[in-house]
Amino acid sequence: MQSDTLLGGAVLLVDDDPPNLDVLKAFLEGDYTVLEAQSGDAALALIDHPDLDVIVTDQRMPGLTGIELLAAARQRRPDVAGIVLTAYTDTPALIAAINQAQAFRFLRKPWRAEDVVEAIAQARLHVQQTRTIAHLIRTLEARNGELQATVSELRHARQELVRAERAAAVGQLAAGLAHDLREAISGLLLVEDEVLASPLGQTLGDTVRVGVAGIRNLADAVDAIARHAGGAESARTHGYCSAARVATQAVAALGLDPALRNRSVSAELPRHSDVTLRADQPQLVHAVANLVRYAAHGAPRGQPIVVQLTRADPAMAAFSVGVADLPADHPAISGQWQVPDPAATRRDEVALYLAHVVAENHGGSLEIERRSGGGTRMVLRIPLAAQSEAA
Repeated sequence: MQSDTLLGGAVLLVDDDPPNLDVLKAFLEGDYTVLEAQSGDAALALIDHPDLDVIVTDQRMPGLTGIELLAAARQRRPDVAGIVLTAYTDTPALIAAINQAQAFRFLRKPWRAEDVVEAIAQARLHVQQTRTIAHLIRTLEARNGELQATVSELRHARQELVRAERAAAVGQLAAGLAHDLREAISGLLLVEDEVLASPLGQTLGDTVRVGVAGIRNLADAVDAIARHAGGAESARTHGYCSAARVATQAVAALGLDPALRNRSVSAELPRHSDVTLRADQPQLVHAVANLVRYAAHGAPRGQPIVVQLTRADPAMAAFSVGVADLPADHPAISGQWQVPDPAATRRDEVALYLAHVVAENHGGSLEIERRSGGGTRMVLRIPLAAQSEAA
């Protein structure tokens, strides 16, 4: 809006003496839109006229005085200037006109029409400046809001860029690990065949089979993480698996972890808790095992770690990994899943993030639960297979 369009061009004349209105109107109506009122109440009925710039009012009128009229008008139209005309040299009225009504000009009767016309012109200039300043303030506030929104968007974009860079680094790391693990599996398969065919097969066969299966599961899970971090859809089609089997395999695989050999790790599978999942079993086994490893980090060594299988709700299975207590500074307490920085993050923190990614890949979630009676649980929720599919 340009400053020359901020003036409407209307002047409101208020006087209980009609001849005074006629005189002023004759001087003004060639240059302005003239509105007339013979009382303060009648003037207030016209105060919202969109083109109104200036009010010229007599002071002494029945009902509202001119100062009272301008004070009331200012509450609704602070951008309109007021001029008071009076035959009295009343100092209190003059002070009220300035302080209470904030009148632009105070003119004494008998007034000359030329003086009133000049006062109106000056008042309109004041109105134009006031409205221009108000318009600039609104514009600056709007631009400031836009600038803040832009800064917020840039900050968010920067965070997303950092997240994407870290995710790419995790993906590259995971891809390399998956490749190395598959290379190791090729050699271990030969060792497995040799051990099973030898006299040691009776005593070491189960251990070797569990170890090879665990490494294969790990390779599959890391490979899936690499695809997820790279933004690609999983190439594996989820099959069907038993939730109870996932829990028992995770606990069995942890038996070969040197860091957990002296820890009590068990699975609690209440009756009727087993359900069918449409899921990638190796990924889930690895995710549950990661939660156990994460719970073991920083928790008192004497505390047992329990993997519980429950029904979170009619559509979800819940793998709960809990210990009696976790220290206040344990990373799991925050429940914040950030893309880790492979160069600076501890191995167990990466493991927790990977478990979170597995949950996302299956349409589930990973949450932290602080129990009212004490203790903490990490809960991996995975959707159940539809009944038609499970059948």
